[in-house]
Amino acid sequence: MTDRRELIKKVYIDPIRSVLAIDDEFTSLDNYIAGQVKAPSGIQKDMLANFRQKKWLVDMNDGSGGSSDSISHLHQCDLLVVDYHLNRADETDNSQSLDIIKQLDKNEHFNLVVVYTSATPKEVQTTLAEILSPSKHAFGDFDYSQVTQQLEQWEEATGEQVIDELIGCLSAGDFRKLYSRPELIDTELIVMFSPLEIYLNQNEFTSYENKEILKFIFTKKMENLVAQGLFQGSSAVWTSDGDEYFSVKTSQMFVTVISKDITPDLIPSTLLSALENWYPTSNRLLLAKIRAELEANGVLFEEQILDCKYTNAGWLQQFIDDKIDGTSLTITRLFEVMSKSVQEKIREYADNLKENILIEGYKNSVVLEAKFDPEISEHKVKVNKHLNAYICSKPVSGTHIETGHILKWENSGDVEYLLCLTPICDLVPGREKGWSKKLTPIMPIKVLKLHQSLKNDANQLKEIEKKGHIVFIDGTDIKLLAVTPTGSSSTAMEIEQVFVSEQGRFIVDTDKNLICELQRIVYESPEKSDKGLHYETENCKVVGQLRYEYALNLLSQLGVDLTRIGLDFVKLA
Repeated sequence: MTDRRELIKKVYIDPIRSVLAIDDEFTSLDNYIAGQVKAPSGIQKDMLANFRQKKWLVDMNDGSGGSSDSISHLHQCDLLVVDYHLNRADETDNSQSLDIIKQLDKNEHFNLVVVYTSATPKEVQTTLAEILSPSKHAFGDFDYSQVTQQLEQWEEATGEQVIDELIGCLSAGDFRKLYSRPELIDTELIVMFSPLEIYLNQNEFTSYENKEILKFIFTKKMENLVAQGLFQGSSAVWTSDGDEYFSVKTSQMFVTVISKDITPDLIPSTLLSALENWYPTSNRLLLAKIRAELEANGVLFEEQILDCKYTNAGWLQQFIDDKIDGTSLTITRLFEVMSKSVQEKIREYADNLKENILIEGYKNSVVLEAKFDPEISEHKVKVNKHLNAYICSKPVSGTHIETGHILKWENSGDVEYLLCLTPICDLVPGREKGWSKKLTPIMPIKVLKLHQSLKNDANQLKEIEKKGHIVFIDGTDIKLLAVTPTGSSSTAMEIEQVFVSEQGRFIVDTDKNLICELQRIVYESPEKSDKGLHYETENCKVVGQLRYEYALNLLSQLGVDLTRIGLDFVKLA
């Protein structure tokens, strides 16, 4: 049996092909090119020999550029080994190594970093954990006490919930822009954050104060989004200690801090021990294996996909067809073919991983990986809901309304979920005919009203295979809804004819939500109002999307409902 350590090694250590080592005592390759020849010696010589023995491509740098910008290929290496102190003139200066690590944490690679130091490794770990926390990651150290006092005085003077109002002015989309590019606070404050700027200017704050308040609001917004599960970034800073290493992990990077007493030949095995102590989940290991296979065998996969010139010509024809979403369709098909090639490559690894889990046991594996007991009733229900949501639905995609899209209708405090069940061939913008053509740019569609069950989640999940249910994720909330009215003897689905604007094309709001303008026919009796039969229009958020096979199944059920005959027949006595 392949043990867990070996499985981790196969996806994190074995794929390493290039290493960049940075130490102020090293001779840089750049110096060789410039003619400043000095043969490697000491730790540089040992490191070079050991890394080359592993068939790794090694580059070495003395860090003399003064910042991470001078090491332009920093993000292109598989492993970075860096000295914690890179200033020859000041052996206590750690600013450059911290700058390098912060820059690495911003790129989209998953980076492996080994920091070796003559300082106390535990203290270095603490410093790294602090500088990689989200607010400091964006703006560095900042004292919010003065801003807090100023805003509290403002609230007291106006009687308004000023802080909440300001947090509301910063959209989740603008928050993410500012998180990834904090320099925008100096260059595009008025353009990007106009609602916040307008609110502040009404109270005659200066531009400088606006920036300081925005930093404060940024932090508060981040806390809210993290609490709602809508943002992770580098917020999940994980730390772990071993006998010879101290680790820090963010979503983008795994850093292992070791003492300079550890010889270069032990760096890979020490890094592996730290990774093993992190205990990456089984699915993370599979994803890492997929990534490694794509990097190692990408050209082979390309050749398999492009093998048939006639199929490729057909894909090209659809790719440029403006009557369909050829871009999404082509990308989906390429991924589909590539996934088959990747599956064949990772099958053996997946089987070994599965064997490892079976020996450990399901319960113990979940406790180790997810830190909860899956046999506790509450957790069991959550696991089942999440699993069924994944099986039944998928992340929302597309540029226009499609079969299986779930719309959230909110009007006067009431919330309804409406599932589009018009055949997808009738939803393509520009393909209208008959009645639909006369209504252009309005498009008629049929939607199924989804219903809340009177039963609790556990009881619904016990009969989920027997009853018609839809499970999907709306934000952070998993919705478990029925396709027929609950508490009723009727098994007929509640279908409604509605209308969408712009032939169902979506609008993308500032938070990157897909929005569809929907019109419903509503009747109000004379006793209630004089409106009678009229339209109500709302911008509906597309909150879910069924997998196509589930949408198709409901579509076929709808066909049966709409073609019933013989309702007044009299059977033979």
